[in-house]
Amino acid sequence: IYLLAKSFYGSGQYKRALHLLTSSFVNFSQTAPMDCFFLAAKCLERCDDWLEILSLLGDNDNEFEQILARNGSEKVGISFLLRNYNFLCFLRAKSFDMIDNKQRAITWYSKTLVNDPNFYEAFEKLVEKNLLTNASQVSLLNQINFSQEDQWVKYFYETKIDRYSFVIENSKTALKKLSVEYNLSKNHDVRCSEAERHFYSQRFNQAYDITKQIIEEDPYNQTCLPIHILTLIELNKKSELFSLSHKLVDDYKESAVSWFAVACYYYSIKKFASARSYFTKATNQNPHFLEAWLGIGHCFSGDNEPDQAMAAYRTAYRLFTGSHLPPLYIGMEHMKINNLTLAQKFIEQALTICPTDPLVHNELGMICYKWKLYDEAKKHFEKALRLNPRKDDYSSIVQMWEPILFNLANTYRKLKQYEPALINYKKCLSLQPKNASIYSAIGQTYHLQQYSGSSNLHTAIEYYHKALALQPDHSFTATMLSKALI
Repeated sequence: IYLLAKSFYGSGQYKRALHLLTSSFVNFSQTAPMDCFFLAAKCLERCDDWLEILSLLGDNDNEFEQILARNGSEKVGISFLLRNYNFLCFLRAKSFDMIDNKQRAITWYSKTLVNDPNFYEAFEKLVEKNLLTNASQVSLLNQINFSQEDQWVKYFYETKIDRYSFVIENSKTALKKLSVEYNLSKNHDVRCSEAERHFYSQRFNQAYDITKQIIEEDPYNQTCLPIHILTLIELNKKSELFSLSHKLVDDYKESAVSWFAVACYYYSIKKFASARSYFTKATNQNPHFLEAWLGIGHCFSGDNEPDQAMAAYRTAYRLFTGSHLPPLYIGMEHMKINNLTLAQKFIEQALTICPTDPLVHNELGMICYKWKLYDEAKKHFEKALRLNPRKDDYSSIVQMWEPILFNLANTYRKLKQYEPALINYKKCLSLQPKNASIYSAIGQTYHLQQYSGSSNLHTAIEYYHKALALQPDHSFTATMLSKALI
């Protein structure tokens, strides 16, 4: 029976194999030999029948443990037992995942990985599919006992966890060990992990240099392509993105990444309706594609449709409970419509998931600023800046640090602490020397000092003129200059 069913399975006749197996034994779950039981489970997986898998494996955990105990009592090889024990744990987790029971999915994915540290699919589901928060990822990795031979696996996992953190010393150490001790410096998976680190830390040029090399060597690398595509958007490489998306669609029409590339191209040229339709196509082909779900939300946001944007972000939040990006974006949409209470609620949820992302602290600072809670706002902006691993060097990621420095300077100005305000404005100016708003803000700060006993009106006028030289239609600056000249 088993050999015939296996031949049906090998030829893609999964339902036929399943029918043969289940009809050949009374009370199949309790009486069928374990090799038949495993084959039936694989057939159900191929049929995407997740509820039936859970019925086969036992609706509750006690029933499942009894099945596993029966597994252990049969006279089969130990390697067979371990391999299939972990397979059943993983399949149970995957079934819970597919019916949106995320907590039980996390429990069984975690058990699978603790039992077998080399079961990469379980790790991928938990970490790369964003089921676990940053802290939970670190905690899980600490629970796993890696053998001496598997230390490289541990280091590889360390490069993947806590991807959004700017404090990346553990990851740097792991990457160095993989490159030097294990001679994996040219391994695409290791290099892709390094590129992801650079991307999520907004070091887009460094990320691009790595992903470009990987794609040249392996043009259809499904792990690298999403991060490469996102890097092309950030660096405004529209022509390259256009060519890549056409190539992918021509060669891999059934791949979600191909349609994601097309969507990203349309998004980059601000054709949000077209982009949204292709992002949706990508999610239909791969419902667990976080970046595509976020893309749908970004398109609605770009079209000034906050309610629909938040609906897309909420779907992402439900599917990817370990990612802080969906609640962060929901909060930012609430900020746009000045619903600050709900904005704070969602951004604080993002902070709970990922306390090491400076952007989260910046958004919380902006909420406090709008509420005129300037001391609280200052704390958040200063916390964001303390997350810079290069301390006072902000030049490596101008687009990240300059807005935070500017917000902090504005807050100091509101607190009438003019000297630290000027220090931070001038840091901004060193990063963005042609930004009229910074010159105007410096001029306003010098202008305000006259009311605190300092006379810097001449300097204020000088900075107002510099701002207007860069942007003649800057109405606020023109108004302030007129007042200064009275």
